[in-house]
Amino acid sequence: MTPEDIAATNKRQRWLVIATLFLIMFFVLGGTFSPLPLFLTPLIKQYGWSHARMSWVPTLYLLMFGLIASGLGLFARALRPHRARSDPG
Repeated sequence: MTPEDIAATNKRQRWLVIATLFLIMFFVLGGTFSPLPLFLTPLIKQYGWSHARMSWVPTLYLLMFGLIASGLGLFARALRPHRARSDPG
């Protein structure tokens, strides 16, 4: 293979990785954030809360998600992650 063929293959593989990660995040995070409005009306009817009071539920959820993600990012950086190696050496 020529260097141009290798570069083209690497470029396709990069886009495949990006597309795969996009789909994973779409289904994982989309399944947690998107259905929240669907549950607001049943919860309001169940507990008799106002819309203003019930809107705090997704707000607190997203706030905690952001804070925990930031904390885990700092924790991961403190562990100094290393590049994974495929060879045992």
